[in-house]
Amino acid sequence: MAFTLHELDGLLLKPFLPIKAYMPTYQKELESTYSKVFNCPTYKNETYSLTFGNQHLSTPIITANYNLQQLLLNHVANSDNQYDKHGEFSRAVFNFLTSNSYLFSISIDFVAAHFNISIRSLQRKLKQEGVSYNQIVEEVKKSLAIHYIEYGNSTVKVIAHMLGYAETSGFVRAFKKWTGKTPTQFKQSPIC
Repeated sequence: MAFTLHELDGLLLKPFLPIKAYMPTYQKELESTYSKVFNCPTYKNETYSLTFGNQHLSTPIITANYNLQQLLLNHVANSDNQYDKHGEFSRAVFNFLTSNSYLFSISIDFVAAHFNISIRSLQRKLKQEGVSYNQIVEEVKKSLAIHYIEYGNSTVKVIAHMLGYAETSGFVRAFKKWTGKTPTQFKQSPIC
């Protein structure tokens, strides 16, 4: 059920929180842990289930946009990875984050788990290659943002949400820091 929630967070443009969670393996002494994991009250039941509010019925799903999926897959296949110069592990993290960017809320513990190492080990390996996890995340966002602006038809607001920005203004500031232009100015400038 926790994995399902994680996947939903990556597929939707806003947090998708259940209002109740039910499970047959419920242990009363773990109630506070369950509540932290699911962000809602938890109960014992015969089956596993999550209950969501009706407001989520019309929530747009990112992967429902076939054009965005194709754009992302083409970008991943054709991108020049600046982390090639840092080392094999940072390149692997960059590629993993890029290819899973539809999970815009991807966390460092999720990445560490993917590589079957602890968060500290992940950070230590990246440091040995002269880069931090946050630098890689920033570069992935920059790379995808530029690609989406150059070749996509999505609005700035949709791109901001896809990249995990709560506010469009935060994305616009970051984009201007990366390129020296707002997304609109960048889109209007000729592609070299």
